[in-house]
Amino acid sequence: MKKYQTIVAITLMGSAVCHAQDSVKAKQFEKLDADKNGAVALEEYKARSKKPDADARFAKIDADKNGTVSLEEWSGTAAKTEEPAAEEPAAEEPSAPAANHLPKFSWDRVPLYMHIRKAKKFSKDEIKYLATFPLVTFEKTTGSRTFKSTEDGTLAAAKAVKKINPSTKILYYRNVIMHWPTYKVNAEFDKIPGAFLVGKNGKTKLNFGKTDSYDLTNPQVREVWVGNVKQMCADPAIDGVFCDAVCKAMGPTYLAKDIGEEKKAAVCEGYKTMMTETRQAIGPDKIMLANVLRVGTPDNGLEAIKQFDGSYL
Repeated sequence: MKKYQTIVAITLMGSAVCHAQDSVKAKQFEKLDADKNGAVALEEYKARSKKPDADARFAKIDADKNGTVSLEEWSGTAAKTEEPAAEEPAAEEPSAPAANHLPKFSWDRVPLYMHIRKAKKFSKDEIKYLATFPLVTFEKTTGSRTFKSTEDGTLAAAKAVKKINPSTKILYYRNVIMHWPTYKVNAEFDKIPGAFLVGKNGKTKLNFGKTDSYDLTNPQVREVWVGNVKQMCADPAIDGVFCDAVCKAMGPTYLAKDIGEEKKAAVCEGYKTMMTETRQAIGPDKIMLANVLRVGTPDNGLEAIKQFDGSYL
């Protein structure tokens, strides 16, 4: 039986609950980071450490082997006791990261996940804070006002976070059925005849009268949607995709009165096909996370989650 890891996001007022790193380790890291660039070099580490095998210890902490230690690496799962300086409290070295595409996880201290959006460019302090999380989704509108599109805004934010902490996993946000207006790829959807669902009496913008909704029975729509995700995930700064509004695509009642039950059932099947196509397009090493455990089906998404690495709640 295949095992699935569920990634749970804790949200409050539409945003993820923010979680700071352990204060002791954060203070230790701050003292080690002499030049305050968000990363500790070997020389900085050795200047504080009193251990004769400081080089070997540093190499073990440096999980991604890039020659510097990030706050996330310093604050990882405990392995041994380390004293960065005689007057400092004992610190702990992290174990090596898991050999898979998912972020680090331990039941000893369940990590939190950041789900966030900001239309303007993130500040340096904001980026530094976001880099303390093991997993971040940059939501719709991210950077769209500054960089003129969600795609470019997401890439700019992702690259900035990765520069500080390469271990942070970054997810690109896509809604599976709602056509949000800030994406570059929208120009391609506009070229597709019948790209959007039409309700009774020719009604469009079926999402509460605000946005169009994709007709997922249209293979061209699925091709453009999947192609956009594939293109974004091809960038090293993007570790996968967050698929939102699965409950709307799969739930039997959403839009059923507008488009009819038969059409809604076909849209649901189109959604399932699109998720299969997405996994095939981005490959097994990219993360697929979704808002899926709230579908409203008899099992509330337990079957649907099998297409993903996990869900948030």
